[in-house]
Parts: sequence; C-alpha cells; structure tokens
Amino acid sequence: MLFSTIMSLPGVFDPVDDSSFSEHSRMRFLAEGRRRVLGSFKILVFFSCLIFPLFSVVDYFEYPELFGKFLNLRFICVVSMLVTLFICLKTRFGRRFFRALTIAFPLIPAFFVALMIYLSGDPHTTYYIGMILCLNVIGFTCQWSFSEALISSAMVLLLYFLAITPPIFNGLDTKGKVLLLSNCFFASAFGLTVTLGALIQQR
Repeated sequence: MLFSTIMSLPGVFDPVDDSSFSEHSRMRFLAEGRRRVLGSFKILVFFSCLIFPLFSVVDYFEYPELFGKFLNLRFICVVSMLVTLFICLKTRFGRRFFRALTIAFPLIPAFFVALMIYLSGDPHTTYYIGMILCLNVIGFTCQWSFSEALISSAMVLLLYFLAITPPIFNGLDTKGKVLLLSNCFFASAFGLTVTLGALIQQR
C-alpha cells in the first residue's frame, strides 16, 4: 500500500525531462568551441601579419625588379587580414558566421601570393609553398570539418592554377614543364592532405 502510494505521487518517478539541460549543454559546448577557435585564430592572424611582410626578403633576391610592388601587396594583405579579424571578433556578422570567416581567411594571403606569381610571369616559381602553408596552418588551427577543408583547399588551388595559366600560354621549355608539373603535384597533394586530415579528425 505504501509503495503504491509513493509511486502514485506526481513527479516522483516521472521521467526527467532533460531537453532543456541538453540544449543548455549543447550551447555551452558550442560557445566553448567557438572561444577556443577564435583564441587560436587571433594568435594566428597576428603571427601572419608579422611573418608575411618578412618574406619580402625573398622577393628582394628572387624578383628584385618587383620588390617595391610586392612589398605594397604584402602590406595590403596585412591590412586585409586585420580587417577580417576585426569583423570576426567585433561584429554581429562575424560572431554568427565565424566558421565561414576561418574558411575565407587563408584565401586572403593565398590571393596575394597568387597575384605575385601572376605578376612575376614565372609559372614554376616556388611561391606556391606560401599558399599551401597558409592552408595547412589555418586548417589545423581552426579544426576544419571535411566540407570546410574541401572548400578552402579547392579555392586555394584554383587561385594557384589561375595565376600560372597566363604564363603557360607564353610557352615553356622542357625543364620548365617538369618544374611546373612538380609544383602542381605537390600543391594538389598538400590540399588533399588537409582535406583527408579533416575527414579523419571528424570521424
């Protein structure tokens, strides 16, 4: 009798509705993930802004006739990266779509490096390494999903191929063709590595 009375009391043995708790936990998890990614992203942006102009030393020795133009492009790139960071941290749009901005960010230095490759008229330049470096470091730091890594890798590779296409039509000797093929192979391999790494991490 006592047992049946206790069981009949409202709310004593009713299933616990943890929907609000689960939703709260999910929101806390997402907020914590966002905080960690943005913290790493901020450090990465400042480091990129410091290191990107320093590579003008390479410009001086590789393309001395383009040194001044390349230096201006590097400083414009730094300003663009800082603007992206400001949008990501200080605006409502950035806080809502910060994942999209982490995908767009490597496209900024990649675009300027691609522009340098195009202006140099040297399709087998090693400057493509700078584009791939941006992709690898940012992808690892921001913990991209498979789709994010795929989009960013495809866009960076597209910029590279667009940059080398005009000089190719001007003609290449045998050595130039071999160097170009090697660069394209390694660039594609690095992009594939970033994408597969994100897929493995996501599983």
